[in-house]
Formats: sequence, structure tokens, C-alpha cells
Amino acid sequence: MRYIEGEQPEATVETYQKLGEIAADLHSVSDYPIRTLFDPQVIIQTQFVENAKKFSFGEEYLKVAKSLPDFSQFPQTLIHTDIAPANSVETKEEKIFLTDWDDAGIGPTVLDLGYPLLGQFTTEDREIRQDLAEAFYTAYFAKRQISQDEKAALFDASLFFALMYVIHGEAGKRWQRIKWATANRKAIEQLIP
Repeated sequence: MRYIEGEQPEATVETYQKLGEIAADLHSVSDYPIRTLFDPQVIIQTQFVENAKKFSFGEEYLKVAKSLPDFSQFPQTLIHTDIAPANSVETKEEKIFLTDWDDAGIGPTVLDLGYPLLGQFTTEDREIRQDLAEAFYTAYFAKRQISQDEKAALFDASLFFALMYVIHGEAGKRWQRIKWATANRKAIEQLIP
């Protein structure tokens, strides 16, 4: 661990290109000695069940959550679980470093790759940011390939994170965004080359 002097990078095409390259390098590590404790199946069965009790849309929320695949069936590498400009530092030399490593460890690679799909590549106003998605995924796939099955699971991985964050303020608004995303799944999945 060391202190990195710098600032949070802006959410630009260049930033996402660098984050895609960083993610590809990170995911080339498959022999890291620590597994992540971030387990979607446990979170769905515990945290999501508790969350649903607080929502007027709780039954629908749980139905969506329980429709998600078992992410543990997908290939495992070193994952960060929260790759974003908000968890990065950019130095004066324009190098980007990831921060916030508390959930890092060996886990399903699709979680890292799906994470930004709904949270960063679609806006709160339901705008699809193709430029940012293209920069991230093109840079990633130039360095590292994944299977078609993994690509098909990226939307579900992103949906998992969206469901997880519903509890963090304006639950109704976040739920409407999830419903919009599921209705527009095909268009959003086209962000993945």
C-alpha cells in the first residue's frame, strides 16, 4: 500500500479507456491468494430479502433478484468490484490507479465488467453513454477476451449492482430506472462489443 498523489479523474472517454486496460490487467491475475467475500448469492438471499421488506415494490424487486444467474459459475479472476472514476486517482502524469480495494479478491470476472453498464454507461436521465462504454470495453477486449456466455451475463451482473444500490436513497426512482433498464435490455447490451 502506498499513497498516490493525484485527483479523481473525470468520467471521460480517455478515463474509461484507461480503466478498461486496468481491468484487463487486473483480470489476468487468477492466482491471487485471497477470495473476495463479496458473494452475490449470499447478498441476494440476505440483504435483498431484507431490502424487499422496506419497498412497496418488494415482491417485484425479489422476483428480479431471484432471476439472476449464479455468478459463481463464471470464470474467476482477481476482481475489484467497484471500478469507476470515483474509485480512482489520476496523477499529474495522467496515470490512473484504482483505490477502494476492500472487496477485492478472486471472484467472478463478470461482476467487474458488468458493474459500470447500468451505473456509469446509462445516466439517471436514462441516456445511454455509448462513447464511454465503447472506450471501456474496446480497451478491455483489446487486451483480454471473455466467452460469449460471460458477455451475455454482463447485463445481469450490472442489474445485480443496481438492485444492491436501490436502498441507498430515492428507492422509487432507482427502481424505475431498473424497470427502464430491463425493458431496454437489448439496447443496453449492444454497448458490449
